[in-house]
Amino acid sequence: MDLYRSIATFLEVVETNSFSVAARKLGLSRSAVTAHVASLEAELGCQLLKRSGRSMLPTDEGQRLLDEATPLLRQLEGVVHDVRRATGTISGSIRIGVPPVYAADVLTPAVIAFLDRHPGVRITLIHDDGLSNLTADGLDLSIRISQTLESTSEFRILVDRVPQRIVASPDYLAAHGFPENPLDLKSHNCLTPPTSGSSYTWFFEGKDGGCAVDVRGTMRANMAESVRSAALLGHGIIVQPAYLLDAPIEKGQFVRLLPDHNPVPLSVHAVFNAAPRLLPARVRAFLTFIKRRPLSHPPKWK
Repeated sequence: MDLYRSIATFLEVVETNSFSVAARKLGLSRSAVTAHVASLEAELGCQLLKRSGRSMLPTDEGQRLLDEATPLLRQLEGVVHDVRRATGTISGSIRIGVPPVYAADVLTPAVIAFLDRHPGVRITLIHDDGLSNLTADGLDLSIRISQTLESTSEFRILVDRVPQRIVASPDYLAAHGFPENPLDLKSHNCLTPPTSGSSYTWFFEGKDGGCAVDVRGTMRANMAESVRSAALLGHGIIVQPAYLLDAPIEKGQFVRLLPDHNPVPLSVHAVFNAAPRLLPARVRAFLTFIKRRPLSHPPKWK
């Protein structure tokens, strides 16, 4: 838990007498403000706020924290401001939630390049499947990869677009033939992530426009490596990000399919709880860096 941020959030809630108003002033979502106060109460082992009609009053413990923490917090803010102004350097820790394969193959080189420029920063990468609670898990930001990002109260920015490939092994194609257009996929064994329905939808771009195809297969998995392994064994057709497939394509283990219909790229968003202008300088600097640095688009990728 970020104790400093949680205390500052609690003080703002008391001062404004409102979670919603405090959220607007801090540039946070209301859920993030609520989570900060709840985390602080859990850390201290006591209730800090109580409701009385439309008012929100601190408990005795909350009042003590308010009285003693307010001047300390203001003094600390002044010291931090003076140090930053004097040094002009970026330092401190950044905790990032990120899917493991994307972290290893794409994000880590960017992290190393950033750390080379800012040796005072320390970055921790945490396994995140997109379901992490940023406040509860102590994350400064989370990397979310999807075709469409679900509606959320958190702030987000687009940092990358990941091209995808549709492939199958030579053994599978020898046994089942090549699909000539996306609709042919309906008669093939297509390996996909889990879904609540009987089919999974793949989306394609093409010279004549886009299309969506509902596909089915005998195996589903929310682990990209497992689906890729099954495809390597000749069990079916897959659509996955280029950073997972380009190496086996170059080795001849996979054949790219449907050259006139590329799978729709995935969007990569950085998700965080505070408005960008209110994020710590080191987090803002990292977001700016990865937005400007090509992540998933080295020159050889098309």
